[in-house]
Amino acid sequence: MASNKFKNLLLAGSLVGLTACGGGGGGGGAVGTVSNFINDDISSLSGSADIISNSNSLISNFNNIVSNGDFSGLSAVLTGPNAEDRNTANTLLSQLDQAVSIWEQTETLISQQDDATQYQIYNSDSYKEAYAALLYLKNHVKPVIQKVSQGKTITLTEYNKVAKQEKADEIILAEKTSTATTYSQTKSVKSEGWVKTKDDVSKDTYSVGEPTVAYTGDWETVNAGGGQLRRAYTKTTPNYKTTTVTRCTAFRTTKLNGSYTDANEGCSVASETTISVDPTIENGYEYKDGPNPVVSQVTINTEPVVTEQTRDIDDKVTTTDGSVQDRTPVAGSSTTSVQPQTTTSEVMNGNGTTTKTTTTFTRTYTYTSMTTPRYFVRTTETQPQQEKRSVSTIKPSIQYTYKDGTTETIEQAPTVNYGSWVAENKGDATTTTEEIDTDGLAWTKTTYVDSESTSTAQTYPNSNNSAMGTKTANYLNEASDYEDTEFQNSTGHATIKASSAYAKGWTGEGAVLGVIDTWQQTDHPDLNGKYEWYNDYTRYDTTVADKGNQQVHGTHVAGIIAAKNNGSGTQGVAFDSTLVGANIDYHGNGGISKNNAQLALHDMAELKAPVSEGGKNMNIVAVNMSFNNEVSYLTDKGNYNVTELGDGTYHAPKVIERITNNGYGDAKYWRHATDNDIVLVNSAGNSQYIGNYVPADPGLWATETDSSGNLILGGKMIIVGNWTGTGVSGNQAGHVCLNVDLVNNKCNDTHRISDFYILAPGMNINSTVPTDLDSDGYMTMSGTSMSAPHVTGAMGIIHQMWPHMKGENLTKLLLNTADKNLINYDVNVHGQGLLDLDAATEPYGAVGIPLTGRTNGPVINLTGISFSSGAYVPSNLLNLQVMVLDGFERDYYVNLGNSFAVQDKRKTSDIDAAMNGYTYLPFQQSYGNFAQGGQYDLGFMNFGFYTGEGGNGDWSTNIGKNFELSKKLKLKTTVGTMSEQETWLGNDSSGALAVGDNNNTNFAQIGATYELGNGAVSLDYGIGKTDVNTVSNSLIKGVDNVQTESLKLGYDYKLDNKKWGAAISMPSKIKSGTMHLEVPSARTIDGDVINTDISSNLAGGKQELNYGIYYGKEKIGEMDSAFNFKAEYRQNIAGVDGNNGVNIGFNYIKKLHTNCKFLWMKNPKCFTKDKNGKEVLKADIYDKNKTDKPVIATAYKK
Repeated sequence: MASNKFKNLLLAGSLVGLTACGGGGGGGGAVGTVSNFINDDISSLSGSADIISNSNSLISNFNNIVSNGDFSGLSAVLTGPNAEDRNTANTLLSQLDQAVSIWEQTETLISQQDDATQYQIYNSDSYKEAYAALLYLKNHVKPVIQKVSQGKTITLTEYNKVAKQEKADEIILAEKTSTATTYSQTKSVKSEGWVKTKDDVSKDTYSVGEPTVAYTGDWETVNAGGGQLRRAYTKTTPNYKTTTVTRCTAFRTTKLNGSYTDANEGCSVASETTISVDPTIENGYEYKDGPNPVVSQVTINTEPVVTEQTRDIDDKVTTTDGSVQDRTPVAGSSTTSVQPQTTTSEVMNGNGTTTKTTTTFTRTYTYTSMTTPRYFVRTTETQPQQEKRSVSTIKPSIQYTYKDGTTETIEQAPTVNYGSWVAENKGDATTTTEEIDTDGLAWTKTTYVDSESTSTAQTYPNSNNSAMGTKTANYLNEASDYEDTEFQNSTGHATIKASSAYAKGWTGEGAVLGVIDTWQQTDHPDLNGKYEWYNDYTRYDTTVADKGNQQVHGTHVAGIIAAKNNGSGTQGVAFDSTLVGANIDYHGNGGISKNNAQLALHDMAELKAPVSEGGKNMNIVAVNMSFNNEVSYLTDKGNYNVTELGDGTYHAPKVIERITNNGYGDAKYWRHATDNDIVLVNSAGNSQYIGNYVPADPGLWATETDSSGNLILGGKMIIVGNWTGTGVSGNQAGHVCLNVDLVNNKCNDTHRISDFYILAPGMNINSTVPTDLDSDGYMTMSGTSMSAPHVTGAMGIIHQMWPHMKGENLTKLLLNTADKNLINYDVNVHGQGLLDLDAATEPYGAVGIPLTGRTNGPVINLTGISFSSGAYVPSNLLNLQVMVLDGFERDYYVNLGNSFAVQDKRKTSDIDAAMNGYTYLPFQQSYGNFAQGGQYDLGFMNFGFYTGEGGNGDWSTNIGKNFELSKKLKLKTTVGTMSEQETWLGNDSSGALAVGDNNNTNFAQIGATYELGNGAVSLDYGIGKTDVNTVSNSLIKGVDNVQTESLKLGYDYKLDNKKWGAAISMPSKIKSGTMHLEVPSARTIDGDVINTDISSNLAGGKQELNYGIYYGKEKIGEMDSAFNFKAEYRQNIAGVDGNNGVNIGFNYIKKLHTNCKFLWMKNPKCFTKDKNGKEVLKADIYDKNKTDKPVIATAYKK
């Protein structure tokens, strides 16, 4: 351990100042600069693992040596080091030598790369800095430490070199701008030497020598007249060719990237040669006058003779092709595909609920390869052709006159001139036709057969409910109202049905969404004011200004998530959400630092923490990570190795090696965020190297589990692929196996990547970009990087609806509601399907009312909930708002009261009872559940017994007795009981409003009748008390003190077999009673159900009044007729104000004997004459078995 004074020197200096980096490596100071270069720039090179390991070990050793010091004794080193200082210095010298050795290994590794990689590294700023830092260590730091190791005192200047950061930076910067830059330039040179800058130029010039003449004959007479002599000669002229070669050269310096520079360029004569070539030989005659010279000559016969020439040429063939026509299609091979089909229909019930009917069936497709042969008709016209031209021939002669007067005519060579050939038809043309086959049309004929279908119906709340979360203020109810120009400019929104979510009031308000990407323009007009926090994780403070702000990726992604809805440009999916952002483009060149991504994610998780724990309590729901790499698949040999296993999953040896060597994968580097309930939304990748079957890193770690089989990321990472509208572009949903069984060629993983893979639009997505780079600040981009932010925005929308939902449920909800109705859907390609915000904002799974105080407890299904009252329904029941939960414990609100119906359950009216001779109106006949039974009069008493409809267990009985108080006054009494099962007083309720069995009503009636001649006045009064039993799992917790009353005043008149009457009555009505309900009305974020107690007064509504009259005639004899007529006016039926109606009834009873009389026709045997001589029907006709025995008729007499 170093002494404090030497240790403090090192701690204070720039030698080994370290800064933690996510994933290991790097730091400040000279050694840290070299190590940073190795970790950040060399790590992707094949064979770098040992170098990186040695580098990190060296850093660790330096750190151990200089740790745990204080800063109080720095100046002590100036006065002289002790023995411990010298030992430490020697150790550091050894490690400095190791640093130099590591650098030399690094240089060797770089030299083994291809030229382009070497050039990129040598010319990088980080290489120059690293080399400058190495020079600083060798030339400045090492001498100081050597002096310390030798026990020598160091000067203040030497001290400052290693102890002052600013001095170290000054030296390193000087080395970088001079020696390091020169060294970098030297390393970038591949070769130097003289080269030809262009091809040699060879130029030939020709010259002639002195000619020689040789005579080859004697003088001879030219013409017979001897006027001219000639002799033949040959003239030979020598020829020479001189070839001059010019060469251009330069001293060329060629760099590793293929570029070069030339110096000392120039051209000169390289060689010059002269050779003899073929001479020019001329043969001719030399002329001179003969002994009898020509004195004159004249040309004769100069008139031309014109003739014609013809010749046959190729026929002129003209072809005309008709339109392409189809022949009969020919069927080829067929394949079949069986696909499950689902159709849904929805009917809104008008009460805040929708009944959704889902029909499932199997559709068997048959795909037949078809070929339609095609042809066209070709018409060929053949026209024979010939050519004709004129021939003009002149055969001149020269007539010579000699000195002696003689003449001689000598013919000259004829001159022939030809005209141009002119084509012309020769005879008639011929025409032929033929059918020419052309390329057939290949197509697939698709037919299908559907199996028998099955249907299920589910009733659930719809978007007409009250708010689940806090809806966006002043939202519009129609999706089309949101689909304006700004919406259309946001080219992915329609695909994910974002407007359907907006129309339900959900726009992402209250959600904070993260963006970890390249630089983001936080003051872009569509993003200004959106960021609650932003940080640059860059190499220098100037990195953004130098070049980082030239990157468009981060701003584009942020706009897709949360750009303002301000009527211009584009809008984000969750346009009312806010953002936190991180720029992890370390070098400012568009690359992503994985270590800084993890650091940024860690910081965002801390921002979400409560203020009490040092955080800012930011409601960060999800973080978008539109970045990935495929290095995890890269083998030591520099290739990407991913192979398919027998079960359709994929094996990546390098991934397995990583897990085997470390004992774990990379999921742990991301879990700090997911442990703080932040969902990670990662782009799947764009198929750069490994093919498109599996996603890239970090998405491949979504399925990693711990030793207990639990997902390390808790199901809170979602991988997003690019849906183009017709298919998937980029990395698909194939599973990268993390637990491979190579013996059986299969994967033993519990989870699959497809479980966490969703599609979103990513093709030509329009969004925000830096305004300094594009004048209007918008452009289109494509890739999974554009798909992921659609899902991140969706997370914000769902969070606004249900702030209580945990990250794993947010993820499940979007995955489970994704649209799988895609072309050729395949889970290993499409994952869970296409993001669907309409479906995600509708209830999912079983929808019901919670039965316990917790949202994760059992629920009772909404199906079958009803309440049909036989009387008035109180207003607080008609507006009964109830919270219901779906499969994700999301709260919806329905008005169950909208489904309550007031039904008129009365079976017998007071006027019916009077007309039928009942002593009173049977109590149970006011309600609708009794069908079998009747009233029986025994003279001294009366009784009644009834049973329920369909044998449902309902029953009622009563017994009564009349007391004669005087000759005209009679007292009527009755008592009874009525038992109803699952109803009470005819009120049907079920589901969450169910009641129990044996709901008993005890009743009593008393009345009086006073005779007035042939008529009588009656007054009846009835009272009842009902006990209602409740059941568990019902909102109804009790029904107390239910009492009913009825009253009737009537008058009846009877004479002979005729009677009539009138009545005014108030039917049975609940006069008192209270229903107690415990209704789920809300929930807390922690999952507690808040119940509201409702006490409903059952008395109320209008009193029903009935006004009725009747008239009836009873039959006297068997063949006599009977009839009755009634009319009733009902006011406020069933207690509903203004519900009035009129009942009119007419009954006619007549026994027909068609063998005696039918219409006007009579059988004389059936009739006799009375005392007045009138024909009347015999009182008793022939006996059925003895038709010949007459019966004597008797007259009716009162």
